[in-house]
Amino acid sequence: MLPLTPALLIAGATTSQQKGADATGLRFLNHVGPRSHYDHAARCTSWPLPRVTSCDVLADFAQVNGVLVHEPMEGDIFLVYSRGERRFVSAGVIASIDFTFECLGQAVYLCTTIEGSETRGRRFSTAGGDRFVRWVDLEWRRHAA
Repeated sequence: MLPLTPALLIAGATTSQQKGADATGLRFLNHVGPRSHYDHAARCTSWPLPRVTSCDVLADFAQVNGVLVHEPMEGDIFLVYSRGERRFVSAGVIASIDFTFECLGQAVYLCTTIEGSETRGRRFSTAGGDRFVRWVDLEWRRHAA
């Protein structure tokens, strides 16, 4: 099986031809994640995240498994938090961290993201509730079983 590799997810997301992404971005992630880590010889994927229909369910899974983090890395999955709705509302892939600065003592990250068939710039603030899923850290579980 393929090792969990952020570069594979970024490449898969960048070249994905999937159209009609939903507002949450989960349809895109449920498609590109498993495909980016598909092993043709083994005929299975090493993608460690479950297919989910809610960003909150993904956040809960990441929290329980110790991979919900406050600082992004390339290849992480981002979760945008809406204070008004009191929940995570969208997700996508961090392609790069372009700039980091502090505002009122809190870190702010300017990143290039991949969301569906589009690449865009996005600002993240963990003080505002945004989080990141460090899915690659689930690698050890495959070897512990």
